[in-house]
Amino acid sequence: MRVREDVLDSSWLGKELNHDFLSKIEAEPVCPMGESGEYHTFVYDGPIFSNSIQLDSPEIIQLETTKKLEFGEFRLAEK
Repeated sequence: MRVREDVLDSSWLGKELNHDFLSKIEAEPVCPMGESGEYHTFVYDGPIFSNSIQLDSPEIIQLETTKKLEFGEFRLAEK
């Protein structure tokens, strides 16, 4: 999970892509689909997954022009 600092702040890190996200991102001066690299996502569950991925110990990492959310721990969880 990553955001470009020049267009989105770190409060966007860790948000789920859902109807609430869509309604809020449409109010921002960015492509709502992130087509210009405004944000990047990570899929942790879905219908084709046998297990979901549980992420723990989040940490925001400052990079040159972006911030990313890294997780120190992860595990597979039964559905």
